[in-house]
Amino acid sequence: MHLLRSSRIAAILLLALATLASAESALIPRSVLFGNPERTAPQISPDGTMLAYLAPDQGVLNVWIRTLGKTDDRVITNDRKRGIRNFIWQQDSKSIL
Repeated sequence: MHLLRSSRIAAILLLALATLASAESALIPRSVLFGNPERTAPQISPDGTMLAYLAPDQGVLNVWIRTLGKTDDRVITNDRKRGIRNFIWQQDSKSIL
């Protein structure tokens, strides 16, 4: 049983390597690897009415919020240098740190 399982894994690995070897090897653009995401780190407010997330504003990650079920997205921070990487809702659902 163990030998059969090992053989299957080896066959899958060989197939994957053959596929990779035959594929054209194009470089991935740096902006794809290291650029800002379109949206990331979504968090729903404790009362369940708002969604906060990180997204670029003028090329820098800032905190955005929107009312769940609506498209009223708005940026609530104004960082223009390094960007915001972390945030957390307060229990009152009115403040974000």
